[in-house]
Amino acid sequence: MSAPSRGEIWWAHFPTDPEGKNPRPVIIVSPNGRNHAERANTVLVIPLTTTMRPNAPLQMIFKSGETGLGADSTALADNISAIRKDWLRPPKATQRVISNSKICALAEMVRSAMGCI
Repeated sequence: MSAPSRGEIWWAHFPTDPEGKNPRPVIIVSPNGRNHAERANTVLVIPLTTTMRPNAPLQMIFKSGETGLGADSTALADNISAIRKDWLRPPKATQRVISNSKICALAEMVRSAMGCI
């Protein structure tokens, strides 16, 4: 399996997901130095959901045209996770890469979720 790159949308199961739940899309947010390092077995991800909460302060809405996913999605910045690379499933051909400026905006939301703003 190829290494994930920052901004790509991959698919993953989370240990907290219910049994039988399909993999969910996640945005890879860790730097490529970590993502591509053979000895690093985890990456940082922010999960996406199709549950839309337009006024949630720690969530960012992405239109389907921006992600290449089949529906609009919300990035859950307050649910950033370190997950094992072997839990990841590759992106689909239609998926797009999220810009660095959007990832940095998500990082500010993570800071807020940690009470650092």
